[in-house]
Amino acid sequence: MYCRRSEKKLIEAARHWAGRASDKEAKTFEHAGDDEVIEDLKFFGATDELIDEYENRDKSDDNEKELFPVIEVNWPAVQAFLTVQSQFRSQGFMYEGVKAGLQMSQINCTDDLFLRLRVMESAVLEFLAERKD
Repeated sequence: MYCRRSEKKLIEAARHWAGRASDKEAKTFEHAGDDEVIEDLKFFGATDELIDEYENRDKSDDNEKELFPVIEVNWPAVQAFLTVQSQFRSQGFMYEGVKAGLQMSQINCTDDLFLRLRVMESAVLEFLAERKD
């Protein structure tokens, strides 16, 4: 059952996603392994000093940037949101794709889940509008 008390945390999770999704640098390095990054650095003519600096960086920060706490009641909505995130556009969700994505992933879209997805969608749109200004 939807509860307004959990809404703030759900909004924070959506804003976190939007910040990561719109941060092109974070997206670039999020999926690249160290070997791939080093290979790219060499290809683009990086100095040995720069490559050594990358290899010797504090890697504990790498994982901390990925983590975001989600309260248990919001977890199904966050999972559903991430499942259909490819259906998000600048005006919000493409609902035909959301419906298909949830069905194909065998996620039961209850009224409660749909409401939580809408809360997250609104939070992302608001966040993106703020960043645009």
